[in-house]
Amino acid sequence: MFAQKINPFIVWVQANKKFIYFALISLFISCFLYLNYINWTSGSLCTGKRGIQYGYDAARYINGAERILTNEPFVEKENRYLGYILLIALNKTIGFDLSFVLLFQLIFASFASFTLYDLARLITKSRIIGILAAGVYLINPFIVQWHLFIHTESLYSSLLVISAWAIYKSTQVNTFNSYSVASLIVIYTALVRPNGWVVIPIFLCFIIGSQKVNLKIKLTSFVVVMFLFSLFIACFLIFNNRVKSVKTADLFMSGQVIWGHTELKVAMPKECCLGKNNSFSAIKYVFKHPVSVIKIGIIRIFTELFPLNRPYLSTKYILRFLFFMLPAYFFAVIGFLSFRRNRGVLILSSIIILHLCIIAITFSDQEFRFLIYILPLIYLLTAIGITPFLKKVLFLLQKN
Repeated sequence: MFAQKINPFIVWVQANKKFIYFALISLFISCFLYLNYINWTSGSLCTGKRGIQYGYDAARYINGAERILTNEPFVEKENRYLGYILLIALNKTIGFDLSFVLLFQLIFASFASFTLYDLARLITKSRIIGILAAGVYLINPFIVQWHLFIHTESLYSSLLVISAWAIYKSTQVNTFNSYSVASLIVIYTALVRPNGWVVIPIFLCFIIGSQKVNLKIKLTSFVVVMFLFSLFIACFLIFNNRVKSVKTADLFMSGQVIWGHTELKVAMPKECCLGKNNSFSAIKYVFKHPVSVIKIGIIRIFTELFPLNRPYLSTKYILRFLFFMLPAYFFAVIGFLSFRRNRGVLILSSIIILHLCIIAITFSDQEFRFLIYILPLIYLLTAIGITPFLKKVLFLLQKN
């Protein structure tokens, strides 16, 4: 009886795939526009205030744009967010107000949804999985809430998705023009936030891996890329230590898990002779206390992925967060394991892992902003992870 009822439904679905695709895409786009509309008119997804949203770092970006327009030097950490500051400065130069920055962010988010669709489709050979990957990204309230902020979160998370897509497409096509376009995207991503610099060695490594050359040449090239990138990071740390903007070893010794929340500190070994302002002091500390460093790194990552040990969050918020995220994490792991040899999945996983490593060696964030950067990529793996289950269900239905 069940098979008699379900078979006509399967036949109808197969005969009306285009209509179903169109209906789903229309639904997701409508929800995306509606969520941003209610957030603009009431701020119900974030602060409860209508219009443009301003976070803690908004003044840094706005003031940085003003300094560019008045030809003044940057102060403090403004140079690390040059890509975003340039976007604001461009809007001001044209004569637009800050609301047009939000419009740009929505445009980038829309294009990122297309790249999510295309990546999922290419990896799984399934359009419906591609639509699902794009749709979940568009309607997820934890992501949508940042589109109306004068903050790097929306633009940077969109650019990470676009970068992953550009890296994958360019290494598939393997032409000078494709690599040139991908390079521009990756470089701009690196300029929006300092975290973005990790995408550059990922891009270079996958370019090397896609070339049909001797294995020894590939391995040598990998080593050279990682050495040069490590040298760049060392020079960057030396520069920042000179201007006293960061204290690398202190991030470990402080035991701080979430920035600004001392109640969640982890007891860490103290070292008085490392030289906190020495760029290599953190490396010395890691070698002297590897177990403690690994422990606090894992706690920081866990704290970013799960809100369980955050006393300032309500039970309602935690339950809503877990409702969205636990299934996502589960299927993301399935997606990685099922397609782990696929180049696209390896690119996604590399970007996610390196961003988690940054959290491990620095700190977690009270607003889950660091998770927002990689959340679209996690959801892409989630959609990919649904593929084996979907195929199994369709097989059983057709068999019955």
